[in-house]
Amino acid sequence: MHTRTEWETIAKAFDFVDLPYPHMGVRRCISWERTASGITCLCSTIDSHQVHISLQAVSAEIFRVRMHPQEIPEKPSDMLSGPVPEYRDITIETAAGEQGELIRISTGRVTASISTYPWRITIADTGSEDDPFFAQSISDRSYGPFYETAPMGYDQPFNGRLCARDAMEAAPDERFYGLGEGFTRIDRWGQSITIWSIDAGSVNAYRSYKAMPFLMSSRGYGLLLHTSFPSAFKVCSESGSTCTFETADELMDYFVIRGKTHAGTLRMYAQLTGFAPVPPKWSFGLWLSRCSFLSRDEVEQAAQGMRDHQIPCDVISIDPWWQGDSPWCSYTWDSTRFPDHTGMMKNLREMGMRTCLWITPYVPVDTPLFEEGESKGYFIRDKEGAAAEIIEAFAGEAFGGIDFTDEQQVQWFTSKLEVLLDEGVSVFKTDFGEQAPVDAVYHDGRSGLEMHNLYPLLYNKAVFELVERKHGRGVTWGRSGYIGSQRYPLQWGGDSYASFSQMHGQLRGLLSYGLSGVPFCGHDIGGFDYEPERFDLITEGVFGAKERLQTTRSEEDAPSLAPDNLRHTESDPVIYIRWMQFGVFSSHARLHGKRLKEPWEYGEQALKISRRYISLRYQLLPYIYTQAVISSQTALPMVRPMVLEFQDDPTVHQLESQYLFGSDLLAAPVFNRHGNARVYFPAGSWCDFWTDEVITGPCWRDITVDINTFPLWIREGAVIPMGPVMQHAEEKPLESLKLVCFMPKDAHRSVIYDEQNGKVTEAASVSVDKRTLSVSGTVSEVTIELRGEGRTVALPASGTLDL
Repeated sequence: MHTRTEWETIAKAFDFVDLPYPHMGVRRCISWERTASGITCLCSTIDSHQVHISLQAVSAEIFRVRMHPQEIPEKPSDMLSGPVPEYRDITIETAAGEQGELIRISTGRVTASISTYPWRITIADTGSEDDPFFAQSISDRSYGPFYETAPMGYDQPFNGRLCARDAMEAAPDERFYGLGEGFTRIDRWGQSITIWSIDAGSVNAYRSYKAMPFLMSSRGYGLLLHTSFPSAFKVCSESGSTCTFETADELMDYFVIRGKTHAGTLRMYAQLTGFAPVPPKWSFGLWLSRCSFLSRDEVEQAAQGMRDHQIPCDVISIDPWWQGDSPWCSYTWDSTRFPDHTGMMKNLREMGMRTCLWITPYVPVDTPLFEEGESKGYFIRDKEGAAAEIIEAFAGEAFGGIDFTDEQQVQWFTSKLEVLLDEGVSVFKTDFGEQAPVDAVYHDGRSGLEMHNLYPLLYNKAVFELVERKHGRGVTWGRSGYIGSQRYPLQWGGDSYASFSQMHGQLRGLLSYGLSGVPFCGHDIGGFDYEPERFDLITEGVFGAKERLQTTRSEEDAPSLAPDNLRHTESDPVIYIRWMQFGVFSSHARLHGKRLKEPWEYGEQALKISRRYISLRYQLLPYIYTQAVISSQTALPMVRPMVLEFQDDPTVHQLESQYLFGSDLLAAPVFNRHGNARVYFPAGSWCDFWTDEVITGPCWRDITVDINTFPLWIREGAVIPMGPVMQHAEEKPLESLKLVCFMPKDAHRSVIYDEQNGKVTEAASVSVDKRTLSVSGTVSEVTIELRGEGRTVALPASGTLDL
């Protein structure tokens, strides 16, 4: 958001003698002792304060560093998937350092070295201790004795607490990735990122719905700052040679993960924080939504329209008006707008469509539901013991928030949702969660400052586990998240505008989120909001703060922005079509926004193109679902940044306008009206999905495509399974299979996964050996399409083909 530049501060007379000095920087180790998996040290700061530091081996490739003014506290973590293991197969050696003692802790694969004076930790591959991949920065100085970036230690108190900090050296050619869903450059070098969950308001800002304190380096390691307190990463933005990280807590706690490759680091990160379960197969079908369906008639007209126009669809998502007019939430149907809602949902299921309902974890004050909760002592409390007020402008004016640290409140909250599931709801859109109050005390004693970032994680966990218990497979459609959110899929990218720049920002968000360990995420195809320039047409009176809030809540208020007004205005079919093509090749695909999102609302051309691409997505469901299973096993994202697959190619380190969809499809969305794209092809051969033209990389290509074409290539070695065209994901069993192959490689075996009765199953396996391709499995018919050769061959269920 726009803020005024403080020119007064910039233009102020400067005298370097007034610079602050980091007196609480750690200077020396006074004493140390061995533990089962490492050492603990009593250290002193520059101004002679004492701090405790521990260094522990968690696995052969992971070290944990902690610092605290008193004894290191041990406490459970909502972010991690289980207790932190102790890796005890270590050796500890000591030697004389340049000025103090040198302590080395080795797992056999990785060695951590500690200089006792001056204090410094470095971590390297065993045998390469003189070339560490991680090194604390202790000498980034300026103006003589002062520091450009301060070393490990503490800053002045915030809210009565010391704030811990640390700094690590950065190589001149180093690249940094991650830190959650980010809408700016995926290479975080030069950026200052605050880890604080917030309603971002667009997808071009530094703000993030899903900020995460996990950073990956091109030097082959990751750093997980294990805290839910607000934190900040200054990635070479204060100094070109140092990356600093700090938190508003007195405990510094981080893991250094030696994955060597980004893929290896993500896998080890998931071992700490959890792997994502595979979402249900139907979730990979199309979701149709708008802000909002205002009645049962609108829902049924849209659903019937999808079937009449032969556009596949699996989910109808209904935003808050299913509960009537605001304030929300009551978690009960409005029988006037949605009479016989159970009958409506039954009809949708007979059409092959499931129902998703919008919810938040906030209960409006002065409502019967709030009074019910208040009488039980529920809701997050302020320091005086009253219900802490939550401000959330879309749904109302004041709320009480469910306290997810209180199991009784969780049961009360989920009991309201369980009624809806029993009536026929399949999934909930778990909107918001970023507004948890800071001035609060939670049931388990944690402060609002500590819980704010965690709140989205616990909110989605409660809903996911309820759906899992009722339906056998858990799933949500959430907006906010934190460390560990991959365990409760899935999320979407938040509120975007209908513009090419926001579409590109959405891709950046997907890429960064994937580089932060989350494999599944969707976005609002076509953009959630109107075109940015449309807001220039709104009069000052209507666009005042109070009026603007009212327009988003009720169709009667301020008609210029009411849901039943602008949603019918003329829209841009080009942006819609290009975003549709991009959305089809994303983990999950949802049409949603303030405007009507049904393809026929954008003209005959948009309808035909949308039908073609959505139908293709359903044909690709065997590939998509197989890739989802692989992502669940490896922590690799389905929208995969090029740097994950081609890390050794420096050209891809900052590529953020193209990606791999799964492992074998190269996608390059078009972000302009002219159909232009500049695409990089890494080493190997790439076959155009539409024309069979083969391109040999590495090379750049400038391409121009018409509105019907989404730039897409098949990777060398690919075996892409495809199924029949369907109107919903469960319409037909996977009996016939087409394998689209491009230069399949010897000694290759792949498994094609499917889902039966809610369980992941193996539908077929494909092996290539000595130029012979073999297929086996439960399918009854297989067709092999050899791209680049123009050859198509039919095989029995278990058969071989000479290549």
